[in-house]
Amino acid sequence: MSDREALYRAAIGPKNQDYYLSRFLAFDEAGKAGPSWNWPAALLTFFWFIYRRMWAVGFAYLVAANLLAWIIGMIFGDIGPLIALIAQVALPGMYANMLYHAHCNQKIEEALAAGTDPAYQLGVLEGKGGTSRSGAIIGFVLLGFVVLGMLAAVAIPQYQTYVNKAKVAEAAALGRRAVESVEAYRRQHDELPAKLVEAGFIPTPPLHVYGIEMDGPAMVVTIRQGAGFPDGGRLIWELTESPDGKTAWRCRAQRLPVPTLPEDCR
Repeated sequence: MSDREALYRAAIGPKNQDYYLSRFLAFDEAGKAGPSWNWPAALLTFFWFIYRRMWAVGFAYLVAANLLAWIIGMIFGDIGPLIALIAQVALPGMYANMLYHAHCNQKIEEALAAGTDPAYQLGVLEGKGGTSRSGAIIGFVLLGFVVLGMLAAVAIPQYQTYVNKAKVAEAAALGRRAVESVEAYRRQHDELPAKLVEAGFIPTPPLHVYGIEMDGPAMVVTIRQGAGFPDGGRLIWELTESPDGKTAWRCRAQRLPVPTLPEDCR
């Protein structure tokens, strides 16, 4: 066994040692490292980097992969995610061995600079090289937190929109019942009531509804401020008349997010 081979074995560690050693020696014989396929690096890229103690490269990969996905998405549109996924698998698969070869050579140079005793040099390499199962577990946990954070960033606003939409729908149902009572009063008396109570409508608003009242020829439901309505908001039904003399109540909204509105109030 040559001295270089012994150094490589110490830097690689016992896990898949023959696989990496054969490629490292082939790189050295060719005078340069070249592409060669690595399935674990292709499919489990971040964890593979951490497992092989390439901490900086692993976290740099996370940043680069997301940046690459964003750039490809901007260029290719709808098919961008598929192209980005292929690139995120293919590039590490082809070039991970090159990066690992450079990493091990760097560790070897550091060990050679640390002392002249071959046994000491091998000991340094065995301590700094090899694999790190605990590191891969830590990396998995960290990545899990990142994924959970990303999911929460998407899910929480969607859930809040769903909740607010339900609140506005309940407020709208209250407004429609009031309109029915007012319209019945108008047809009977040929005029609008001054107050809802005159139309026989005595509401019991839910907690998220501040109040409902007549405002001239309009019915106003006010949403209580808070939650997804920082400035409050209102649903307003107005009595309108078309050119042919037909009347109808039209709903519109003030200071309410459009995604939360019923179709007839948009």
